[in-house]
Amino acid sequence: MTSKVKSNIMSSVNSHDDELYVSRRSGSRSIKKIIETKVFEGDFRGAVRLLMSDDSFAPGDADTLASLKLKHPDPSRPLSFPPEPDPSITVLSVTVEDVLSALASFYSGSAAGLDGIRPGHLKELVSVSAGENGRRLVGCLTRLANFLLSGSPIFLSAVPEAITSRTQLLLSAQERLKDLSAHVAIILLRMCFALPKITYLMRTTPTWLCPEEVSSFDNALKLVVQSVLNVSLDGPQWRQAALPIRCGGLGVRCARDVGLPAFLASAHGVANLVTVLLGTNGDGGSMPFVSDAVSAWLSLSSDAAIPESKHVQRAWDDIGVKLLQEHLLGGAVGVDKARLRAVSQPESGAWLQAIPSPHLGTLLDDDSLRVAVALRLGCKVCEPHICTCGSMVEADGHHALSCRRCTGRFPRHHALNDIIRRALVSANIPCVLEPPGLSRSDEFVILKVTKGLVKPFFFTVGVPFILLRSRSPTTDI
Repeated sequence: MTSKVKSNIMSSVNSHDDELYVSRRSGSRSIKKIIETKVFEGDFRGAVRLLMSDDSFAPGDADTLASLKLKHPDPSRPLSFPPEPDPSITVLSVTVEDVLSALASFYSGSAAGLDGIRPGHLKELVSVSAGENGRRLVGCLTRLANFLLSGSPIFLSAVPEAITSRTQLLLSAQERLKDLSAHVAIILLRMCFALPKITYLMRTTPTWLCPEEVSSFDNALKLVVQSVLNVSLDGPQWRQAALPIRCGGLGVRCARDVGLPAFLASAHGVANLVTVLLGTNGDGGSMPFVSDAVSAWLSLSSDAAIPESKHVQRAWDDIGVKLLQEHLLGGAVGVDKARLRAVSQPESGAWLQAIPSPHLGTLLDDDSLRVAVALRLGCKVCEPHICTCGSMVEADGHHALSCRRCTGRFPRHHALNDIIRRALVSANIPCVLEPPGLSRSDEFVILKVTKGLVKPFFFTVGVPFILLRSRSPTTDI
């Protein structure tokens, strides 16, 4: 009986593994749901790992063995360590106390690296309660840090290939992102696949000296954004989309705009450490490419000044972003200028910062996201046509937001009413939504306590639409 049960269990497990293999290879709906669920829960690293993984169980046959031998061939030369360095050479090194101090400087909630190990994990492993094992781990970390301090630099000739590899990775993610909902895909693109994949390279190498490769990366990024959002972006619209969210963009930054600020901030941030490293060899502490980067920065514009906090990347980036905003505003007129000023307000991009979750009501469907992005960037929303009210609907779709016969006008109005009502109720303020006997202009009756007296007052919801032609002249200042 026991053998029969074990046999049934093993057959069930094997069939499940086969189904998982077929499911992953065929891109079934279950895998997509798992990926979106991980994004809803905030696990972006797990979502990216599932999205980009082609892993499955390999069959145990001769082909698999041959593939392993091809991937790991026998060494063509004897593997022996190079001769030990001259002990008389003085190099920078760290002690056990330095490593412990560095680990203690991390905040408890610091994010993990590529290996998934968080600083909090290391703090626990090297704590006093870890005993002898903790002391051994600290010793190993100290030796590893000293080994890395004697590493070799990356030469300029390797930078183009590194940028090209990241461009290919971005393009390979395009088809997989299209299988997800647009809101989930744009979040993953902004937080995982776009600039985060190239940030370390931009902070450590002179990427601005490789304009062709950087331009190829930005063009690939634009192609993926258009594919995910299903919108067409022209020159000014793409430049606005590449701005930070706080400045009216989508937060999908271009490598061309961030390359110089990232390198200059990184270079000034490690200037003292590099001086110690190179000063011991008599090089005077000079850093390669820094003077070229400063010259390239000052040549961007006559207003491109050097910030006071040179080690802060945002201080450099804000200057470039401001120049780009002024350029966009200078070329915009009328409604477009009103739109640019409106989306630059801090609260206008809050919906882009929210994690998409159907449980919290923050997940937008594909069409709603497309319209929201198009209105934010001034893209084409629809084909020009005549509305049921008799007015002309232009390609920007602004008429639908103020048309009295628009089907979405009343649901949006009721949604705003409900949001404010729930906020008042959560603050323990009595609130009645549209009580009987009131006109349509009086939406709320709430009780206000002032100096011990209970006084009723009325509250109504009104949202002015700044892109109306009757309002844009006052906004276009």
